[in-house]
Amino acid sequence: MQSVTDLLLHNPFIQGLVLGLAIALIFWLQGIAKNSKLNKEVSRLREGMSAQISTAAQNNALYIKENEDMKKKLATMEMTLSTLSQKPKRAELKTLYVYDKAIHLMYARTPGFATAWESVLREAEQEIAKSESGFIPLMKKVFHPSLSAKTEPDETVVEAEPEHSTN
Repeated sequence: MQSVTDLLLHNPFIQGLVLGLAIALIFWLQGIAKNSKLNKEVSRLREGMSAQISTAAQNNALYIKENEDMKKKLATMEMTLSTLSQKPKRAELKTLYVYDKAIHLMYARTPGFATAWESVLREAEQEIAKSESGFIPLMKKVFHPSLSAKTEPDETVVEAEPEHSTN
């Protein structure tokens, strides 16, 4: 038995083999330790990423819902704006009624009024059409001139419903 042990201990091949296996064992144990550290780091990073992804998904869903709500509000506001811009103001309606009433009274009282009115009306339409193109509309846009007829109601005057008469 001793000869086998002597042979194994004093044989250079066996000594090199044992030394190589010992070094390999040390490197293998270090690899296992590094691998466990890396696995712990990877699992920690995965947990962090999953938490971040779930938070981002929740925020994204919230932003999408908020965006849809804002789109609905915008559509409602656009409809309201278009409706309000089409409705004439009360003072404009009153002025229109007064002018209509005056025209009908002039038709009844003045025999030559209808022909004079038609010619003046055509002239006014041509002037308006001419003023919509060229330098004059630019000046109107820049200086915002007021119209000769007042369209805004005066706060001191109480508005009354116009009376319809049958003339």
